[in-house]
Amino acid sequence: MSCNKVHPEIKKILISILLFFIIAGLSCSREFDNPVDTDVDLGQIEKFSAQQDGEWIRIFWDFPTEDISGYKIERKTESDGFHLLSTVKNPNTKSYLDTSITCHTMYVYKIYGFLDENHTAFSPEITITAKFPAPYHFQYEMISDTSIGLSWQDSSGFEDGFSIERCILGDSVWLEVGQTGPDQRTFIDDQLFFNLDYRYRVYARTAHNQSAFSEELPARTFMSPPELINLTPLNDHEIKVDWSDNNQIESGFLVERKSTDGSEWQERGSVRANSTTYIDDSLSTNILYSYRVAAVTAKNRSGYSEVFSAQTSFPVPSNFRIIDSDQQTITLGWNDLDYEEGYILSKIETGQIDTLKIQLDANTTEHLLSELDSLKRYRVGIRGISSYNQSEERASLIDFGNETLNLNHTFSAHSDTVLSLAFSPDNLFMASSGKGNDVKIWQMGTWTNEKTIIDEEVLEPPVKLSFLDGGNYLAAGYEYSYLKLFETGTWIEYKDVNPANYPLYALAYNDIIGMTAAAKYKYIYVLSMDTWSLIKTFSASDRSIMAIDFGKNGDWMAASSGIDNVKIWDTSSWLELKTLSGHADLVMALNTSPSGNWLASGSKDHSVIIWRTDNWSELHTMTDHTSAIRNILFSPDNRWLASIQEDNNGEILVCDTQNWTPTFRLQITPENEIKSLAFSPSSQFLTAGDATGKIWIWEFKSNWVMQDLP
Repeated sequence: MSCNKVHPEIKKILISILLFFIIAGLSCSREFDNPVDTDVDLGQIEKFSAQQDGEWIRIFWDFPTEDISGYKIERKTESDGFHLLSTVKNPNTKSYLDTSITCHTMYVYKIYGFLDENHTAFSPEITITAKFPAPYHFQYEMISDTSIGLSWQDSSGFEDGFSIERCILGDSVWLEVGQTGPDQRTFIDDQLFFNLDYRYRVYARTAHNQSAFSEELPARTFMSPPELINLTPLNDHEIKVDWSDNNQIESGFLVERKSTDGSEWQERGSVRANSTTYIDDSLSTNILYSYRVAAVTAKNRSGYSEVFSAQTSFPVPSNFRIIDSDQQTITLGWNDLDYEEGYILSKIETGQIDTLKIQLDANTTEHLLSELDSLKRYRVGIRGISSYNQSEERASLIDFGNETLNLNHTFSAHSDTVLSLAFSPDNLFMASSGKGNDVKIWQMGTWTNEKTIIDEEVLEPPVKLSFLDGGNYLAAGYEYSYLKLFETGTWIEYKDVNPANYPLYALAYNDIIGMTAAAKYKYIYVLSMDTWSLIKTFSASDRSIMAIDFGKNGDWMAASSGIDNVKIWDTSSWLELKTLSGHADLVMALNTSPSGNWLASGSKDHSVIIWRTDNWSELHTMTDHTSAIRNILFSPDNRWLASIQEDNNGEILVCDTQNWTPTFRLQITPENEIKSLAFSPSSQFLTAGDATGKIWIWEFKSNWVMQDLP
C-alpha cells in the first residue's frame, strides 16, 4: 500500500472522529452562549437594576465574588428577542451605560457572569423605558401686531436644544420656524400676519433623540379694542373721553366722533401709547356727540370700542335774586358758573323795545342797577357767555311793592314734629329734622325732597341742624349724645363726633374760630371743628344750661346760667366777662344778631331782652308773649327778629329791629304748635315746622320784588 493512499475504512474512521469533535465544539459554543447551571457554583448576580442617565440607560449589578472573568449583558425590545448587547471583561465593573437606545422605547435586560467555560445563572429580567419628556408650561404673549413671543419650561435637562414648529389654524402642515440652544427657553416669531390664528408646538432634541411634542398652543396676532369707560362734559365746549388700555403693543390710539346732525365718523385726534384720556374741544352746546376709540400701530388697527354719547351744556345762572335795594337802585345777584368767560345782564322796561345789555367779567356774581322808577316794572335777565357758546337767559320781573310777609308754601315733611330747620349758605338747600329720627333735604324754591337721611344705628331724634364750614357740611345734633356731619351735595356721612359723650341739650357753632359748644346739665364742652376733639370743659351754671350762642366773630360765648342769668365768656382765655341779669326766670333761648351788635335772650318769664354787645347793657325788653319763650331768631339781613313761645297756638311774632315792635303775627292753625324756625340766607323766606310734621314758608316782599319768568 502506497504511503499516499489511505485505506477506505481508516478514512471513514478519521472522518467520523473529525465530525465528532466539530459537533462537540459547536455544542460547547452553544452552551457558552446560553449558559445553564453547571456543577461549579459561581454564585448569583445580585441587586440588578436600571435607571435613565440623560438620554441613555445605565444598568447596575452586584456580585458577591470576583472569581469570574466578566459579564455578558443581553437586551430585547418589544419587537425582537434577547441578543447579546455587550461583554464586560472586567470583573470589577458594576455598571454599564447603554448608548444605543431610542427614547420612548421599552427595553428588557438580563445579565450573567462567566469564568472560562463556566457561567452563572441569569439575573432576573428588568424592564425600563427611556423617557424624553416634552417641554411644558408652553405659553405666548403679543410682542407686536405681527410677532409673538413664546416661552416654555424644560422637562429633561439633557437636551441639545429646542425646535419650534408652527401651523396656521385649520391647516395640518407644520413648519419649523426656529431652533434654540439648551439654555434658551424663549423664542420670538416675527414673521406673522396680523389678525390671524396660529398653532405652535415645541420639542426638545439631542443628536440621537427628540422629546415628545408639547401641547399645541393656539395663538393669535390681534389687539383688543379699548374699553370706553366714560364721557365727561367739562364745560360748554369740551368733552373728556376716558378708556382703558387693553393692550401693551399699540403705538397710540385713534379717537373718532360723529354728531346727531347726520355726519359720518371723523378722526378727532390721536394720542400716544398707554394714554387713556382725550379732550375734544370746540363743541357746540346741546348737540349729542358719539365717540369711539381704537388702538393702532404703524400698520394695523384694533377693533373699535363701544360707542358712548354725550353733549355739552351751558347751565343757566342760578339763584338770580335781589341782594339789596332801595327805591331807585337794586343790586342783583346770582351764583357763579364754573366755566363762563363773562356774563350779559339785560334790563328792559316792560312795554318798551330798547334793551340795556351790560357785559360783565367772568366770576362776577352781582351788579347794581340804578335810576330805577318805582312806579315801573322791569324785565331783567342774566346769561353766561364763552368764546364758543352762551347759556340760556335766566329772566325775572322786578317791581316795587309794600313790605309784606305772605304764606308762600306749605307741605307735609315728616310723620311727626319738625324739630329743626336750617338753610345752606348758598340758598340752594333747606334741611329739616323730624321726631321720627329722619333728616330731609329740600330744594330751595321748588321745595322738592332731594334726600332723606335715616341713621338706623341712632335711636334718638336730631334736634339741632346747622350748615358748617361755609356750607360744606350739614351738622345734625341728636337728642342725647350724637353729633354727625354730612357732606353737602352727596349727603354722605363724613364724621361721627364722640358718640355718647356730649348730650346735646344745647349746641352752638362758629366757623370763624372753628369751635362747637355743647351743653350737658350745668357743664359746657368746647370742641375744635378742625379735629373734633375736646379742647375745654367747664361748669357754667348751677342749673341745667338750656341755650348757648357765640358772638359774630367768635370772640365771646353766651350761655344761660343759674335761675335767670346769662353769662358771657372770652373764648380766647375762657375768663368770664359778664353776667347779664334782667330776667325773672330760666333763660330758654339765645341768639346773636348777624351784625354782631345785639344778643337776644328769651326766658320762661315770657320776656325777650335785647342786649348791646359793646357794653352789655339792656337795649330793649319785649313783653308781647304770654308764656315761656321757646325760640328766638334774627334774620340774616338784621331786619327782623322772629320768636315763638310755649303753647303758641300756631303763632309766630316777627318784630322790626328798628323799633322792636311786632310787625307781623303769623298764624297757622290754633290747635297746632310751631316747634322750629329758620330764615333763608337771603332773608327772603321765614320757615317754621309744626307739631304735625308740616313746614310753613312765608315770603318777605319789601322794596323791589323779583318774580321768576319761565
